[in-house]
Amino acid sequence: PWQAIVIFTEKRFDPGLPARYSEYENNPRLQHIYLNRLPEKIGDRTLGLALLQLLGTKPKQAPAKGRALIERTRQELTSVTIQQNFVELIETIFAYKFPELTFQEIGSMLGLGDLKQTRAYQEAQNEKRDEMLQITVPLLLKKGMTVEEIAQCYSLSIETIQRFTNS
Repeated sequence: PWQAIVIFTEKRFDPGLPARYSEYENNPRLQHIYLNRLPEKIGDRTLGLALLQLLGTKPKQAPAKGRALIERTRQELTSVTIQQNFVELIETIFAYKFPELTFQEIGSMLGLGDLKQTRAYQEAQNEKRDEMLQITVPLLLKKGMTVEEIAQCYSLSIETIQRFTNS
């Protein structure tokens, strides 16, 4: 048997079912979830649910909830890379919630200045960069770019780029 869930931040954003699906309107297998109506405690179950709940949080409450979620992420996740990915998701949610703010202002709002200065965070950033370079450098070389051109494009040293050549 099938089941479908549609998720909206608020009921007012639910456009209803298209006419061709109206037969499913009252079907118990089709569930509508409105994030702003979820019980407060639901976010305590998992980080994923807390992240979804953050989407429906009102702007006035969002900074405190975002900081608490980041702290919880630091406590519950052991992998620095996964922590970093979660923090980036939170930053992205805030970028949409507060489009008038810069990423630096969002980082300050969430208290991320200290986190981004840690050695673990910097190492995770470098790992991501290295993964990207491992894929792109050989491709760019195949396309005819020189190591020097690639280094210039990425604003990295020639030595750094040479670490990712297949030779």
